[in-house]
Amino acid sequence: MERIRAELQGMGLAKCRRCGCMQEALAHLQTALPGIEAEGAGQLRHLVQAWQQQMKPVQYACLGCDCCYPAVALNVLQETIPDAAAPALACAFEPREGAWPVVPGEYFAFCDGPSCPVAVSTLGSVGLAEQLVVVRPRALCIVGKTETENIGIEKIIKN
Repeated sequence: MERIRAELQGMGLAKCRRCGCMQEALAHLQTALPGIEAEGAGQLRHLVQAWQQQMKPVQYACLGCDCCYPAVALNVLQETIPDAAAPALACAFEPREGAWPVVPGEYFAFCDGPSCPVAVSTLGSVGLAEQLVVVRPRALCIVGKTETENIGIEKIIKN
């Protein structure tokens, strides 16, 4: 429960209080936490209620932030308590026309043509991505780590 609370530190950011991702995560936690008997669940329930009162009207479904605190928090919940069944957030990254990569993120991008069709996710390893940049295989187009399971995979697919 402490790890989930720590990940929801984004509530201190104005952009997170207007984000659909945060609103969805808090709503899921409000539903899931009453059925969880883990140490600290009661305290987290009170924090979730307080955070929900701090939320502003949703201004954007998702900004595609480098680190999505609610997504990481729900991933921790799913890992810790599989029965809590955390849903995937409905983040919606809109591709940018005429830009590469089409969805912004922390990647190393080289080209967008047919001569380099390979994309590599190093999962959580920044070091491996940097090593691949140095070697720079001929067909490599884009390489980077996957920040979270749901948002990271969606960015990979859209790019």
